[in-house]
Amino acid sequence: MGRTLVSQFLNLSNACPRFTSYGTSTKLQRRLPMIHENHLPVVGRVNRHQCYCSVSATEPTVTETSSTSVKKRIVSGVQPTGSIHLGNYLGAIKNWVSLQDKYETLFFIVDLHAITLPYDVQQLSKATRDTAALYLACGIDTSKASVFVQSHVRAHVELMWLLSSATPIGWLNRMIQFKEKSRKVGDENVGVALLTYPVLMASDILLYQSDLVPVGEDQKQHLELTRELAERVNHLYGGRKWKKLGGRGGSIFKVPEPLIPPAGARVMSLTDGLSKMSKSAPSDQSRINLLDSKDAIANKIKRCKTDSFPGLEFDNADRPECNNLLSIYQIITNKTKEEVAQEVQDMSWGTFKPVLTDALIDHLQPIQTRYEEIISDTGYLDQVLAEGASKASDIADKTLADFVKIPLERAGGIMNMIDIYCLFNRARGTGSPSGISPVMLKKFESGVMVIQSKSHSDEEVFSRIRSLVQKPDALQSGISATDAARTLGIAPAMAKEHLLAAESKGNLGRPRVSHGKMYSASALFFDADTVRFGKGTCI
Repeated sequence: MGRTLVSQFLNLSNACPRFTSYGTSTKLQRRLPMIHENHLPVVGRVNRHQCYCSVSATEPTVTETSSTSVKKRIVSGVQPTGSIHLGNYLGAIKNWVSLQDKYETLFFIVDLHAITLPYDVQQLSKATRDTAALYLACGIDTSKASVFVQSHVRAHVELMWLLSSATPIGWLNRMIQFKEKSRKVGDENVGVALLTYPVLMASDILLYQSDLVPVGEDQKQHLELTRELAERVNHLYGGRKWKKLGGRGGSIFKVPEPLIPPAGARVMSLTDGLSKMSKSAPSDQSRINLLDSKDAIANKIKRCKTDSFPGLEFDNADRPECNNLLSIYQIITNKTKEEVAQEVQDMSWGTFKPVLTDALIDHLQPIQTRYEEIISDTGYLDQVLAEGASKASDIADKTLADFVKIPLERAGGIMNMIDIYCLFNRARGTGSPSGISPVMLKKFESGVMVIQSKSHSDEEVFSRIRSLVQKPDALQSGISATDAARTLGIAPAMAKEHLLAAESKGNLGRPRVSHGKMYSASALFFDADTVRFGKGTCI
């Protein structure tokens, strides 16, 4: 049912196998140490699809990870709302191409974030696949990086709910993006998901024990909250206190560091050099979409906002549009700032705009060609997303399993769902965690669902039940769920389910007719609210 319900929201491809207080905290606004990442020249191969795009070349400031050491992990994603534009590409996706060679990388399409504001189901479904195809067309290599759809890994939502139970509402009320977006939508139309958006983002990051997260300036506040939340959960549930309750102790989550590119991290609007290039801007003239035609690109650059100052120059606060257009040109041509400054020193806007237009068309044309090849091969794209979701789930499921592994073992390998969530700030009803490994979801014939260790053996339980019913007292009066619970060391409700399961296997029997309290030794009988079982052959 969970899959069906979420499918109604997202209407995504069916090819994917899985839809699939405490002590004083440091201040949320504290300044974060930043790791800056430059670009390396890379030509990627997407399995049988050759990618022709490359990235700008300067020496990296981060030491490249040795091939013999464990690579640090990076996660990042882009919303599939609207068209992927130059800002998304230069600020994020293009940088990913170099990161995938030095780090373990997971890049996903954040469709769950996309439904925090009004959306069209069919358009979102198409945009999700288009975004995945553009990832590959831009140079993301599936032999180096996992590419998947956020909603195909259900652990994102499960962990988000658990994190929500530990997140102070005041932290969310301070988020600037929530305030800005809620003003645009109107307070009466704002959904709760828009407020809890940063918690889902924290789940996206912490779920994969990420070391680094590529972020733009506008996302730094959300990452700060993620770091604070990781530290809060580590304090609440890590260390000695949680270990005494059956947890594994130590730090539960890695506290991720931000990774900010030195250039292109914030591409500005073509109509306002002080505003970020955005999908939500009402005018399409404000952005260059990756799939824009040659004529559309030429028209947008021709009409883009400039200034009346003589000459062209970088880093003049009074000329934001000039700095933006020169920065775009610098990145897509793989030139240094000095090289660009020298090239344009004698140019006017009338001379420079055609040069920028040609550079953009030349850079985007191979991406557009590659995109058309990938999007037309439905089977290939489905396979990429399914494999990416599977790899991501392996990591995500382990993170969730670490919460419950030791308590599960202490409970004899099986726990009621309510007992599981009582371990996490008394959270309730988070949905079916059937993807968790090394645990699994088991459903008894009665409909009761429990989380069960994969090493748990029903036959071993049945053997202990058989030993119990062979005792003299049990031979005379049978056994109750309470009797079995004492022997098995589990809750009576779970013991009852095991006794019913033993009957269905033929280990216990139910009489055809019973009167009062006279039952045969093979009987399963009901005494008020008590279920009693007797040993013998089914009759």
